[in-house]
Amino acid sequence: FIPMLAYMQITPKAAVEAAGGSFGDHPIGAGPFKFVSARVDDRVALEAFTNHYRKVPGFKELELRLIPEVTTRLASLQAGESDIMLKPSGPAIPAIEGDSNLKLNQIESTSLNGIIFLDLGTPETAAGSPWSDPRMREAVAHAVDIDTIIEKIYFEHAVPVAVPSAVAGLPGVPDLLPRVYDPAKAKALIDQAGHADLEFSIYSYTSGAQAGNTETADAVSTYLNAVGFKTQSRPVEYAAFFDSVRGNAWSGTGALSVQVLGGRAQESFLGVVDPGASQTYYYSEELAIEAKTLFTLAGEALEEAVGELSQKLYDQIAYVPLVSQNYVQGYGKRIRGWAPRMRAGYELGMEYIELEG
Repeated sequence: FIPMLAYMQITPKAAVEAAGGSFGDHPIGAGPFKFVSARVDDRVALEAFTNHYRKVPGFKELELRLIPEVTTRLASLQAGESDIMLKPSGPAIPAIEGDSNLKLNQIESTSLNGIIFLDLGTPETAAGSPWSDPRMREAVAHAVDIDTIIEKIYFEHAVPVAVPSAVAGLPGVPDLLPRVYDPAKAKALIDQAGHADLEFSIYSYTSGAQAGNTETADAVSTYLNAVGFKTQSRPVEYAAFFDSVRGNAWSGTGALSVQVLGGRAQESFLGVVDPGASQTYYYSEELAIEAKTLFTLAGEALEEAVGELSQKLYDQIAYVPLVSQNYVQGYGKRIRGWAPRMRAGYELGMEYIELEG
């Protein structure tokens, strides 16, 4: 529930009740913009609310365009059809950096990408799973070259991480380093565990909102194949991916997933281990109790508890964190700057966009 607070909107009760199911056709809210029009899967037009209590936008009109493909979003920005490109990834990043008419802005490390062992979400599927052997999980951690992923996929706009909290996350996270890239050690661990030639799928989800996710999964698959596993990278549509995870459709198959986890607050820890969650990645009632305790603490007590829980997750290799990805935006000529308020991976605070002139 707590991570979902970012999605809550204040609406007038009378208007919702009067409109019934058609309220979404012309929604009313408490934000700094008024709804004008929308075309499904295309765009939403908004207008500034000039009497807003907190912040009046410095411009009259805002149009949000839904363009899933990174290359198409980049072309729109380069042509001046769009003023801001959200979450450029791959070659789009150096393309923006090398264009004198564009600017690249970034906010430090706001999301976390890692490898999940899907068998470990329930006691039933964990029993007998090769991933229940910590040597197998350690082998995966040593098999993946995180530095090369950062260079080739994120173009240096990410940093390596070792625990489930982004760099811009909770205080108290210890300065732990990811396990060293060592394919020889990975192979030795696999041989010791007796699971050489293990076959499994690596699932990821396709989403323009999570730049680099499927590319990272492809890279992980390549690295794991190099140490003796037989894997296939399988990108899945966003909604279908989470339906399958929540329904444990891939649990018990030995499958892994590469996905983004919340990285800025206590829920980034709880989301990994909570047995009562809709999706649990590492079933542990003991660690879940410790993670829930984080919500009751503050100051030095919170920092100490975060440090202890981080160390346990690291030592047990609950999952394999890879990178904490910086939030990157591309700006056209008309944009002076913008510091979005990031919540649950989505951009808020568009009223703070500043225009040139």
